[in-house]
Amino acid sequence: MKRLRVLILVFILAISVPMGYLVLRTQRSLEQEETAELRFFANTLFDQMEQELTALVQREELRPVDEYLPSVPNVGGGLREGARSPVATPTPAPYILGYLQNNPDGSFTTPLAEAQGAASRDQSALLGRLQAVNRMFNSKRALQPEAWDRQIVETVQKKPPTEQKDLTLKKEAAPPQKAEGTSFAEKYLDVSRASKQKVYLGQT
Repeated sequence: MKRLRVLILVFILAISVPMGYLVLRTQRSLEQEETAELRFFANTLFDQMEQELTALVQREELRPVDEYLPSVPNVGGGLREGARSPVATPTPAPYILGYLQNNPDGSFTTPLAEAQGAASRDQSALLGRLQAVNRMFNSKRALQPEAWDRQIVETVQKKPPTEQKDLTLKKEAAPPQKAEGTSFAEKYLDVSRASKQKVYLGQT
């Protein structure tokens, strides 16, 4: 009886080793298959987003400047007010805040300003956000490149030598990553391939 137990134990040990190896290989194969599937769908989603953004940029580049006015002027130059601009109403696309035109004097023109007197609370909030965007654009435009470089130099001079070296290495390295963890594209996509493409947004 004791010999039978020893034989059973040896048989179980002999079977457990290849079974454990088989389970480990199966688990790794499933992980690789899942990674390949996620990469495929991520690449497909990325390509679809790029195509949609390309179409959006091309469509906006072809938009006439007159459509940024509350009403489109008549071609004949008559005094009668033309048709309302197609972008005078809030866009249904959630990724487009609104349409505005930044003027040389720093002001901005938007078709939404036509009904500002009787605007709803949501439309007033939207106009306020567009004004904030215009102010941000003016502040970026007012900052000259020389002033920006001077601020970088002053910041580097105030840092210790070790931090200056790290800053120089970061400046020469690849574009900075997002601070809030790893994004979906960085996790599942090879974003370096975007620099090798010959087709860019707004170009064919």
